[in-house]
Amino acid sequence: ATSYISNGKQGRIQRDKYLKEGKKCPMVIVVGIDPATYIAARYTLADNIPELDWAGGLSGQPMECIEGEVTGLPIPARSELVLEGWVSPDETALEGPFGEWTGYYAGDAKEEPVIHIERVYYRNNPILTCAASQKPPHSHLFERCFIRSAGLLDSLEGAGIPDVKGVWVHQAGSGRTFVAVSIKQRYFGHANQVGLVASQVNPVGYVGRYIVVVDDDIDPTDINDVIWAMGTRSDPKRDMTILDRTWSSRLDTMVFDDKLYNSRVVIDACIPYEHLEDFPEVAMTSPELAREVRAKFPDVFD
Repeated sequence: ATSYISNGKQGRIQRDKYLKEGKKCPMVIVVGIDPATYIAARYTLADNIPELDWAGGLSGQPMECIEGEVTGLPIPARSELVLEGWVSPDETALEGPFGEWTGYYAGDAKEEPVIHIERVYYRNNPILTCAASQKPPHSHLFERCFIRSAGLLDSLEGAGIPDVKGVWVHQAGSGRTFVAVSIKQRYFGHANQVGLVASQVNPVGYVGRYIVVVDDDIDPTDINDVIWAMGTRSDPKRDMTILDRTWSSRLDTMVFDDKLYNSRVVIDACIPYEHLEDFPEVAMTSPELAREVRAKFPDVFD
């Protein structure tokens, strides 16, 4: 087996510390885990927060673990299938390309460190919580929307930014490359501040592309609402901020060499703060009137 881990990820940093010193790196691969452990693995936590502890907190009870016979690493006791071994500091093999979260066979074939598997643990008839990455929409991407949206909201609130009302990492953007954030504007520059911070923090700082900031009357989960705001409340010359040399990956379809940078754009699709009081009123039937009409003409609308 081989060990590709994206640059900048915690696992990559930890693995490379061993390999750069010429040491083999202990590794456990778990295939088939409970929902709390899965969310902990997908959620981007601070370096000082152990994922297994966090998973225990999420599930409301301590995480039962066993000690790996070979590496001594903790292994979730309720895992379905586990591979345990060592990453070699001096052996590589070609890996890829595989279908990836982008919806493409991405990354080409590349030499990656070899893992020597020394133990296999498994249940009878294991349930493998796996999904083949494909072009969206796809269930593998849909679950990312919830996890990454929650993580981004947590990061924005943790940065002390006020009045962030909603966040959605859209499935159409492969669960990463198209993000909408709604805010209640409180001051000049509020929207741009939110967009710039959102473009860099976990969990969407990695291979981000488009970050759209909208007012709190826009539903960030509704792509039609978001595009309407972009088309009617933003001026491309004034309201688009392009960032260059930002964090990317060889899985990024727009990275064509070993320089793993990309660019991204923050779009301020909010009503200009100085025109909040005099901007044209939205032409829309009120929910109250819509209910009255539906009640009056049920045969037409039901």
